[in-house]
Amino acid sequence: MASASCSGVPAADQWPAAFPPIAIANGVAGVRQDYLDAARSLGAGRGQVVIRVVLPATLPEVIGGIRIATAFAWTTVVAADGIPGIGGLAYISGTQLDTPLTIACIIVIGCAALVLDSVIKFAGDAAVPWKGKV
Repeated sequence: MASASCSGVPAADQWPAAFPPIAIANGVAGVRQDYLDAARSLGAGRGQVVIRVVLPATLPEVIGGIRIATAFAWTTVVAADGIPGIGGLAYISGTQLDTPLTIACIIVIGCAALVLDSVIKFAGDAAVPWKGKV
C-alpha cells in the first residue's frame, strides 16, 4: 500500500517509481535536433515525429529507468521483513539464528534479482537493437 507523509511529499517507499518518468524526460531531451529536422523536412507531421523519431530515441532510456526501478524494488523485498514472503522469512530466520536458512534466503533473493534484471536487459536489447549505434 502506498503511503505519503503529511507534508504532501511522497514517502520513501515510492521514490523508485520516479526513475521511469525521469528516464522518459531525459530520453526526450536527448533526441538529436538533426533527427527531428530530418523527419519534418521529409513531411512528417507532429504525430509521426513522435512515433517514428521521439519514441524510438527515448526507448533505451525508459528501459534503463525500468531496470533501475526494478533494482530498487528488490531492496524493498529485503526491507519488507514483517511481511510474509522471502524477505520476511530471511528476517525471521535471522532473529532465530538460523544462519543457513538466512543465507539461503539471501541467495534466492539475489538470484531472482539477477534473473529478472537479465530478462529486462535481454528484452531491452531485443526491443532496441539500435542502442549505442546511432
